[in-house]
Amino acid sequence: MELRLYLDILRRRWPIVVALPLLVALISLAAGLARPARFGASARLLITRAAMAGGTAGLTDQGEDKTAQDLPAIVSGATFRSDLAAELARQGRAIDPAALAGAIQASNQDHIVTIAVQAASPGDAVAIVQAAIDLVGRNGLQYWGDRGATAARPGLNVAVLDPPEQAARLNGPRSIALDVGLRTLLGLVAAVGAAFALHYLAPRQGYGVTR
Repeated sequence: MELRLYLDILRRRWPIVVALPLLVALISLAAGLARPARFGASARLLITRAAMAGGTAGLTDQGEDKTAQDLPAIVSGATFRSDLAAELARQGRAIDPAALAGAIQASNQDHIVTIAVQAASPGDAVAIVQAAIDLVGRNGLQYWGDRGATAARPGLNVAVLDPPEQAARLNGPRSIALDVGLRTLLGLVAAVGAAFALHYLAPRQGYGVTR
């Protein structure tokens, strides 16, 4: 009985149930197609503190190596982004440091660090990741405040496990289709909710003013 009532409500409010998801789908599709292309590249690194490194940079109070744990915060910092922009400029790629704030990020699991980049072209994406790897390997513990670290003795071991060989399109047709599908489904749920709300909030017929 309840199911028949619900189906009857949806049948009577079918313009809302159909129109709202369709409108959401069209807007989402138009927005997805209008976005500029974005490409992503990543690399996995094994980061450890060099055994011969002096001082306490990159160590916890208990003397444990925390360089891999710290690196994501360092990569997202203004100092690293400025160095990265300068490194890219030397390669002939002029990228504003402010634009790198949302383009590069890193995460870690134990001593494994993943650096991921988004850029407007596949070449830029790969170049940014590679430049970031080069900076970490060359400057090393300088980013941890060790002024004695040099390019010859950076105090950091950087092993590239998965190099940034090629970039992938992040917002291609498949991604757009998935986004449109999810938004349309949410639109359908909202439309069904609106249909039931209108039914139960609408004035009921058959109730007159009592005398």
